[in-house]
Amino acid sequence: MADQNISSGGLIAVDVVLTALAMLAVGVRLRIRLSKGVGLGIDDILSVISLILFIVLVFIPTIIGAVDAGLGNHVPITPMGPMPPSYVFEAVQFVFIAFQVFPLCFIKLSILFLYRRIFQGKIFDAVTKILIGFVIVWTITFFLAFLLQCVPVTIAEIPGTNNHCINLTPVTEAFGVSGTITDFMILLIPMPNVWKLRMTVRDKLAVSFIFGLGFIVVIASIIRCTVLFSLGAKISAGDFDYTHYDGVNLIWEITEACVGIICACLPVMGRYMQVLGVVFRMDTLRSLIRRYRTSGPSRESSGRNGPFGEVEEELGAAGVRLERLESTEDEDVTRRALTTTMKDENEKSLKPK
Repeated sequence: MADQNISSGGLIAVDVVLTALAMLAVGVRLRIRLSKGVGLGIDDILSVISLILFIVLVFIPTIIGAVDAGLGNHVPITPMGPMPPSYVFEAVQFVFIAFQVFPLCFIKLSILFLYRRIFQGKIFDAVTKILIGFVIVWTITFFLAFLLQCVPVTIAEIPGTNNHCINLTPVTEAFGVSGTITDFMILLIPMPNVWKLRMTVRDKLAVSFIFGLGFIVVIASIIRCTVLFSLGAKISAGDFDYTHYDGVNLIWEITEACVGIICACLPVMGRYMQVLGVVFRMDTLRSLIRRYRTSGPSRESSGRNGPFGEVEEELGAAGVRLERLESTEDEDVTRRALTTTMKDENEKSLKPK
């Protein structure tokens, strides 16, 4: 993987194209949410933050590094040996290493808060809270490890001074592996709830497919891990083609982050997706699941441990069966309809017979 034939121009092209696609995905997501008049949720705001952090901490430094420091190209060889890294390269590399964790953190949090907006249930609530806490701790831990790679904090080890830098290869490899495992766990947790929903098999497959697209992120993350291990082996063997190897690593870092941003937006973009001949039309994924809520719980998914346990118990106790709402109606309409119906049921029960 580390022997990929790339150049500064290829790195810039990948950076620009994938960033543009990520910006388009976030833009469409915001347009859909705002057009429904429901405002932005925490997950929407986190997706915007992740995009901004990616542009500031990855996209712009990549362009600067490729243009001014030859990032992506092979290290020039001079009569004195390989050309030493320039100050621009060292500065860009420091930004990548120290702050790369933040865009990935907010992408993961955006997906987790999207799950919490869609699904309910005590067990699901506890699992997502644990994962949110783990992602925050994971972010702080690796940020401090990368930031304090040199003590006192400097861009690189400076000969003749008292600063010392640790070998970052094991830390970087641990960062890649732990991030991949976390992504895999995040993608798996909504699947049991999806298959408990009162939907047709076709709809369940469609929802699962959209959530499953996030496995592209896992694949990109796995490839990046193999690149990191390959680069670590080459550096340990004394091969210091640093501009080229950092460019290879950056291509997969950019791919992982941009694909993550896009996949985090896909569940909100259901009506725009037509995949493998399956037309999955709805304003948001929540609209389809709301139809499940308002049509009443099935026997298989009743109880507090179901995806909407508390809502199911409340509806079952009141004997409420609402008509299925169209996906274009917003959440306030659903809430008012539910409140009115339950109020009528209570008034009828209080009238003397």
